[in-house]
Amino acid sequence: MKTKIKQWTMLTIILMGFTVLGYNGYSQENQSDIKITKISELQNYTDSYIKGEVIKILDEDEFRLEDSSGNIKVYTGWKNTNVVKKGDKITVRGKVDPGIVKEFYATEIIKEDGEIIKLKSDE
Repeated sequence: MKTKIKQWTMLTIILMGFTVLGYNGYSQENQSDIKITKISELQNYTDSYIKGEVIKILDEDEFRLEDSSGNIKVYTGWKNTNVVKKGDKITVRGKVDPGIVKEFYATEIIKEDGEIIKLKSDE
């Protein structure tokens, strides 16, 4: 009887582990549910997703992203260097800071293969 209880306990633990792993993978934001904002329609300080192609690497933590409506400088933060390369097609979450140079401060990058990169804050 004890052997059966141990087997059921072990099976339950294993199934719970797979359930947690499956849930974490599934809970990632589904790209088809994301509302994409055109670069030309971005509003200052509003959390938005933009999608396009990396057309130029400006620095190890900055690049220029282009969509059909225009392009914008994207800042990933000094703790997040070299996360994309020229030619990458990506979706970026962040906010526009309209300072002297209009810049999109990224908080998350979703690569074409679905990989999600949560960017570390500069703070």
